[in-house]
Amino acid sequence: MADTKDEAGPENLASAVAELVEIQLQIEKTARSIVDSTRRLVDSREHLAPANLKDFPGYDYRFYDMTGKELADQGLRVLGDFADPSVLEGPVERRSFYRFALSEDGTTTASWFVVPRRRDSRAVWLRLWSKLWSILLPSTKKEPLRVLVLHSWCEDGRSFVTTRGSLEGHLMRPESVVVQNLDQYHSAARTLDAHRAAVAAGSGVPRRLRTIEEIFGARVAESEMTAEFRKAKGLDLFEPKLRGMLGDEYDERGAPLVEAILAHPEWWTGSQKASPPSPPFPGEREAMPASPTSPGEQEASPSSSSGAQGDSPVRLMFLSSREGGRGHLTTLGLLFEGLPEMQMKQLAANHWLAARFLMATVAKRLRDRARVDSGEAFGSKLRTGLTLTLSREDVSPRESTVVSGRYQEASAGAAAPAVVRLILEAFDETGNDPDNELVHVVPPLEYRADKDTWLRDVCRSLGQNAPDPLPLESLDAEMQAASDKARTTLGAVREQFQRGLPAGQTLAIKIGLTTTAGGREFVWIKVKDWQDGIVIGTLETVPNKRPGFLQDQVMRVPESDVFDRAIGTPEGMIDPALTDIVAQEFGVDL
Repeated sequence: MADTKDEAGPENLASAVAELVEIQLQIEKTARSIVDSTRRLVDSREHLAPANLKDFPGYDYRFYDMTGKELADQGLRVLGDFADPSVLEGPVERRSFYRFALSEDGTTTASWFVVPRRRDSRAVWLRLWSKLWSILLPSTKKEPLRVLVLHSWCEDGRSFVTTRGSLEGHLMRPESVVVQNLDQYHSAARTLDAHRAAVAAGSGVPRRLRTIEEIFGARVAESEMTAEFRKAKGLDLFEPKLRGMLGDEYDERGAPLVEAILAHPEWWTGSQKASPPSPPFPGEREAMPASPTSPGEQEASPSSSSGAQGDSPVRLMFLSSREGGRGHLTTLGLLFEGLPEMQMKQLAANHWLAARFLMATVAKRLRDRARVDSGEAFGSKLRTGLTLTLSREDVSPRESTVVSGRYQEASAGAAAPAVVRLILEAFDETGNDPDNELVHVVPPLEYRADKDTWLRDVCRSLGQNAPDPLPLESLDAEMQAASDKARTTLGAVREQFQRGLPAGQTLAIKIGLTTTAGGREFVWIKVKDWQDGIVIGTLETVPNKRPGFLQDQVMRVPESDVFDRAIGTPEGMIDPALTDIVAQEFGVDL
């Protein structure tokens, strides 16, 4: 009788177990790489500056020029070329830049770019995963992506994005960002028609932007909102992402990856800080640069950690409107904390900064209180009117409305309790939708003076020197008065500069340039030297209405032409420009 062996003997069983362990390790390795790349995408920050085409040799300039001509035929004006300076540190073949244009009415922004020929990052990890199943994928070499993005930001906080020729990244976005993707065969004119049709269908009322700085500001605000949304979603991002990428193959390939990701939440939260992500070139953000992020803050989203926040502020943006000279501010950011957004109505023309300061302080207090009360109990208190007594301990020194190192403001007066009343109100007049409610910040019931006086006094009690209420017609006079006050300090500032500023601090001056239309446009100059009544420096902000000036151009300015001055560091202002404070008070910066 022939000798037989058990095919499931110890040796074969050990081999099978080893193979399963290796497969699981490969799954976890791939899953970790997906989490890491997604986290880099969410955390990445972009700094756009004027681009020198000499730094981008061999690129498809014909695409840039032809697209610009097509858009010009549709009434869009080319604004210039821009890139993140950090891309110059990488290889030439990975570099790319944006070209921007703006419609005549300022409601539609266009940007277009070429994503250099490279391996498809989706296919890279798909090939790795496919090795587990002995599936071969075709070559991943692709032609460069030639992408056109049209963007309109609306008064109600929504934004409409139309892309042509991009890859869909399948990463969740806020509902307020409405995206349509068109194939690469659409002409610029057809893409523009489709974009405007989408805006009209959504009953959007686009904001009218005027300058590249306003465009960058809108992009930054949307990007920060999108980043906070994605941080709040956390691990919930990955199943829809992989379902979108894999389609019918999700159950076989994607489900094990999602299972591994959910088993390792520390990959997303990160117990150890990862090395700073390299800023993406155009297109690495899902091949659609519709959401660049602002420079600076790298702080984790409050909702990404269950630990104490300390003095960390709630990251807020503000939507603004003005009617009859009075202001209306609404927050955007509390929803990521599971709280309703906040509003203040009928603000004095110069109380925008005070209102932002107070709303940010209330938001921080609400976030902390909501963690103590149950959601139902907290909502019940808001509906009946919740009274809060705030103190200076409730103010975050890192709040954006607080000047670094200058809180409390010396002229704010003595500390005192600050009482506010919060009322939950329906967003619309019907009051039938409990999911669309806003917290209205108002004086307490027993307060008898006018609302403007209450806001001023509350902010001063909290350490901010809120001004007396003024009408909108006072803006020019207040701006000139701030400039005059700043100019009285020039002698002391000059001496301070000549003695040498502390390491990391920079002095800048603001001057007004006469535009071609006879108006005045203000620009900033970084000071390099100051001798014999002449300030020498490099141009930091390029004027839009005065041709012939370049970024970093050397400027020689008579001291008598200085409109304002500021001293700051990369982290923030040390001695802010007084005219900028006036602009913030009147809401000109929003």
